[in-house]
Amino acid sequence: MPSAEMRYAPPERKRARFTDAGGLYLQVNPNGSKRWFYKYRVEGKEQ
Repeated sequence: MPSAEMRYAPPERKRARFTDAGGLYLQVNPNGSKRWFYKYRVEGKEQ
C-alpha cells in the first residue's frame, strides 16, 4: 500500500480495512483514527 494512500485514507461510515501483504492491514475508523494491525498464526491459531 503506497504511503500516500495510507495517509489520505478517508473515514467511512463503517470501519474500513486496507490490506497490505502478509497479514498487515490499516484500519480506518469512522472518527478518522487510523491503526495498524498484524494478523499471524501460532500453531494454527490466529493471534
